[in-house]
Amino acid sequence: IFSNELYQKIATLKNKILRRRILDFLDALNIKKPLPFFIIQNCILKKYETDVWKKCSVADLTDHLRYIKNHWSELKNYHGKIKDWFSDKHIIRCQDTGDNKHYYSKPGEIYISRLYGNTNQLESLFKGIEYIWFINDIYLTTESKKNKSKNIRDSKSREWHSFFISIGCKEIPLPESDNSCIDFLKVIKT
Repeated sequence: IFSNELYQKIATLKNKILRRRILDFLDALNIKKPLPFFIIQNCILKKYETDVWKKCSVADLTDHLRYIKNHWSELKNYHGKIKDWFSDKHIIRCQDTGDNKHYYSKPGEIYISRLYGNTNQLESLFKGIEYIWFINDIYLTTESKKNKSKNIRDSKSREWHSFFISIGCKEIPLPESDNSCIDFLKVIKT
């Protein structure tokens, strides 16, 4: 396997014959450009199966999730598998709490904030309640630095919102199980 950087350098060679020869040579050696699923499975996921991810920089952890999001549409056949893999992994950065620590949450245990287009006003509803987490704006701020246009920022926000929903992040409070729904209804009736 060779890196995307190497592939980009080869792809930008002006001499088409030389470019083709290099790619043919790599192909003859069975050296391929890695597919996104391979990278997620063998490079990103491996870090989260152990505590290696805790030693990664904030930028690297942000890039892991961004890489998955940016390739999400081409990974259509693997959505369920990827969602299962990360369901018990702390992969999403939580909104800062003011204690100078970086917290990460599992997708099913964190709410999508208004910055990502959630209109349910959960931040004000849950204000001051401990252990209610919202997605940090870091995923948008790193992209906003590149894109000053409000339309582009809104588009990026919608992309992230859709991605967060698809990996199991919460937009509204939901009961833990069907039994808690039934118990809640019993309480209301009494």
